Amino acid sequence: IFKILLERDQADLSDIRVSWEKVGHRPSKAVRSRYFLAGTPNRWGDGEILEMRPADSANAYACEVAIESLPMKFQILENRDEDRRLYPGHEDSEGADQVQGPGRARRDQCWTIDSSSAEVGETVRVELTLQP
Repeated sequence: IFKILLERDQADLSDIRVSWEKVGHRPSKAVRSRYFLAGTPNRWGDGEILEMRPADSANAYACEVAIESLPMKFQILENRDEDRRLYPGHEDSEGADQVQGPGRARRDQCWTIDSSSAEVGETVRVELTLQP
């Protein structure tokens, strides 16, 4: 644990000094990744952020999405990072598929929900289960 001190000269506000000192120690904790759905429901992340919350099982995340139009296409972003996308092994995958990534992906490398599996107005649950 560090104490960081920023000091600014009142006569010259552009003169800033930074100093720090170690004031303690504690073991670091692993930071758990967060996952976000990006796709047609939120204009590929430009609209409302759809965060996937921890689900019932230990390594699962889920969110519910209201279908406003079909087909609904989506990918999953790790920590909202555009370069850490999770996407299916096949273009426009319509169901469970092996997850690829995280990495860069084209928008056609996405999961697709179409009229054969849902209707406009329904709410679907998207769940991601990670292998330990």
